[in-house]
Amino acid sequence: MIPDTTCASPAPAVSRFLSEVSAAGFSGDLTTSEAARFAVATDNSIYQVLPSAVVHPRSTADVACLLRTAGAHPAIRLCPRGGGTSTNGQCLTEGVVIDHSRHHDRLRTMNVAERTVTVEPGMVLDTLNGLLEPHGLQVGPTLSTSSRATIGGMVGTDAAGKGSRVLGKTSCHIEELEVVLADGTVWISRAMTPAEFAWESERDDAVGQLLRSVINIIDASSDEVSARFPRLSRFLAGYNLARVRQDDGRINLNWLLAGAEGTLAVITAITLRVIPIPAAKRLVVLRYESFDAALSEAQTLIARNPHAIETIDDLIVDLASDSPLWPRVSRLMPPGRGPLNLVQFVGDDATSVERAAAGLPGVHLTSASDIAACWDLRKAGVGLLGKLPGARKPVPFIEDTVVPPEHLAAYVCELRALLDAHGLRYGMFGHVDVGCLHVRPALDLTDPGDVAKIRLISDATAALTLKYGGLLWGEHGKGYRGEYLPLFVGPQIHHAFRQIKSAFDPTNRLNPGKLVAPCGCDEHPPAIDAVPLRGQSDAQIPAAVRESWASAVVCNGNGACHAPDPHAVMCPSSKVTRNRIHTPKGRAGLVREWLRRASVDGYAANRLPTMTSWKSSSTIQPDFTQEVKAALDGCLACKACSGTCPVNVDVPDLKAKFLAHYHGHYRRPMRDWAIAALETIAPVAARLPLLANGLANLLPTPTGLVDLPRFSVPSLWQRRPPGLATLADAHVVLVPDVFTAAFDADTVTAAIELLATFGWRVHLAPLVANGKPLHVLGMLHGWRRTAFAWRAHLDRLAASGKPLIAVEPAVALTERDELRKAGLADAPRLQLLGEFLAERFATKKVPRALQPASTRDFHLLAHCTEQATAPAAAQAWVAVFKACGHRLTVVRTGCCGLAGVWGHCRENAEESRALFELSWRPRIAEAEAAGAEVVADGFSCRHQAARIADKRLAHPAEALLALSKLGE
Repeated sequence: MIPDTTCASPAPAVSRFLSEVSAAGFSGDLTTSEAARFAVATDNSIYQVLPSAVVHPRSTADVACLLRTAGAHPAIRLCPRGGGTSTNGQCLTEGVVIDHSRHHDRLRTMNVAERTVTVEPGMVLDTLNGLLEPHGLQVGPTLSTSSRATIGGMVGTDAAGKGSRVLGKTSCHIEELEVVLADGTVWISRAMTPAEFAWESERDDAVGQLLRSVINIIDASSDEVSARFPRLSRFLAGYNLARVRQDDGRINLNWLLAGAEGTLAVITAITLRVIPIPAAKRLVVLRYESFDAALSEAQTLIARNPHAIETIDDLIVDLASDSPLWPRVSRLMPPGRGPLNLVQFVGDDATSVERAAAGLPGVHLTSASDIAACWDLRKAGVGLLGKLPGARKPVPFIEDTVVPPEHLAAYVCELRALLDAHGLRYGMFGHVDVGCLHVRPALDLTDPGDVAKIRLISDATAALTLKYGGLLWGEHGKGYRGEYLPLFVGPQIHHAFRQIKSAFDPTNRLNPGKLVAPCGCDEHPPAIDAVPLRGQSDAQIPAAVRESWASAVVCNGNGACHAPDPHAVMCPSSKVTRNRIHTPKGRAGLVREWLRRASVDGYAANRLPTMTSWKSSSTIQPDFTQEVKAALDGCLACKACSGTCPVNVDVPDLKAKFLAHYHGHYRRPMRDWAIAALETIAPVAARLPLLANGLANLLPTPTGLVDLPRFSVPSLWQRRPPGLATLADAHVVLVPDVFTAAFDADTVTAAIELLATFGWRVHLAPLVANGKPLHVLGMLHGWRRTAFAWRAHLDRLAASGKPLIAVEPAVALTERDELRKAGLADAPRLQLLGEFLAERFATKKVPRALQPASTRDFHLLAHCTEQATAPAAAQAWVAVFKACGHRLTVVRTGCCGLAGVWGHCRENAEESRALFELSWRPRIAEAEAAGAEVVADGFSCRHQAARIADKRLAHPAEALLALSKLGE
């Protein structure tokens, strides 16, 4: 029996505050649900801090409303949040989270002539660059988290990234900041001449008082700042007293605000200066025998003045060689397996960049796709480290140290000795041209002994960076590491920082606990080991349960699933809802918390409950369990996360397990039983399609299901396509599935005829359930029985020695994934049709019938599970069409929105349609405008296009077969 997981009520002070905010005209979203709060209780750091509420403003007026109302509520604390990718807890708080990512993300203005752009803080970097690209422009800083990092977050941490030696940090590109001060005043911060500053300082309001206070603090501390501030290109971010009085004589408070992590004001709009996209690029990939050699050569490489020099150590290279990314990049790598330096040159023409790179002994790349693939390898560093085997996982807490580049090799030598002395594995990568290195020691944060190492290693690393004239924080902000500030800046400057905080936020309302506290305030930033750790929460879950539910616990918060790109396959539901609950990270975090509570109550979540759902309770108790279920109900089970999440969080697997436990207590709806019976009933009904379709028109649809497909007429079994043969006489075996066999017989028939055209006789195997619907529903006892039976069926077919082929990607990929998880990892290989043909065409000529009179263009919109877990399978069709004399392009696209039966459920219908409109309809329109024919290899995808867009998309096999008949 699952435990009672009663939700905690919000504190009365929080409820009163939110009630007043709503009454004051706040137009955004306000929530205190535990699910929403847990979804933002973590970032990409080691910490976990549960906020009291989450608010989603739509405008500057909403933010001003929040701060004005908070003035009457001394207990309320506010923390801005963007993409949630921070590595040091910058956006974590026990107070109220102001999440800009859902609504507050619009482009306000773009001035191409002056190369400026104004955006709201929730705008994602890749999204902005996509808007700028047609104009030949881009944002200067280039981040590895660009797919989900927001511009507001970049300003908050003063992000830098690749190429910062040349381009500088985010603060170097800020023209103006629109901010809301602690009292709710809206102000535009920009560089001011002395006369402008004097005039603004005379204002009789909060802005005038602020300016007068700040300039006095700046001038009083100027001598100490000149003596103590580090001379680094990765200068001290946040409260940057050294740069407020600029070299051009102007006074600019943006140098205080950038990197302040929301502790001084809430940023509501950012005006950036943007730069031209380089006309030419050349990337040189250099291999070394040792990491020390790679670091040592960085100084020699800097003399060539490249745009960027990035290093990747041998551990990350080794992990990459076993990743799905490797086939894309392996051919671009120099021989060997050692560490790499990636050296990029950019310029106005190819000749100049070639001249700059001349003589370097590595692999020289000029293709945009090849260069992008190598940078994707560098971007994947954090994710690859997350896959390190064992309980110890690389974690960020000394993530972004920086020292003068000329001291980097010596510094790293001592740092490695430090980590080696603690017996730790670690990965290293980063920006060697500016001396900034990302280091993630592997720790088991459920182990108190490893937790203690955080303090020991942090203290030693801080001392080491100080020794070499560097900083503990060179790129990713300070967050909960504010306790080290006095060590680097000294007591006088630290006091000046506190004075700055007092001038902006005297009551410590804005993101308290980070950087410094205002003067006279006792709420000092906590020690790094006094903040709740995510691992300490996980430690309350027994090891056996953590192992059984590994996909929930392994999530490291990197936030790759937060990318809003409509054509990214992960994660469909989050793109439509814009709700962090409906991301793999959000869902994994909720399941982790559910497991913790269940474990504390003594519930053994690692053992499946017995099948008692027909006699279970039908009365739903409103508790945390229901919030978890609601989040998981939104999962399409498309498995995009299992393939594209850097640490392979598999939400469909978590959903199946959770539903098994949930329905061991709560009775299943009748709809579940109808879906579960589909693989049994549909093959029988499909043999009499006219009768079945007639009954479907007369009888009510099973509860909650809408717009179901109709059975194919004539049925697959009523057809006799050429090329059919007995098992003994066949060359290949086609393994059908319920969906295509019953509802799309044209595709199965076309596959058989196409194989016959190529000269292969085909045996159509009996239709046997593979159990996919059972797994999606969490009927895991029935799923295991069905999986074993299907495996036995495949074994019998494989005994013939003939290749086994599937038309539907979901079937073949079930064999590769779910069967493995059921303990049947050695099941016979079930190839997709495209894979089989591409493999054979490597040695076999294409029949004359398929040699075209003219070349045709096709765009393939691939099945989302295929895109995520077997991208090479979709690419195989490219080779097949090429062999047949035609051009096929696999188009990057998101989920079609149907995902089996999910889109047929009434409560999902609107979201299903929205997903199709988000990515598939635009991609179809683009193909048609380019004169290309669209093909789709997923049954759900083709059915979705037909029911929503009234477009009958052919399967690639149908398209090739039609071309062969044209040539007859």
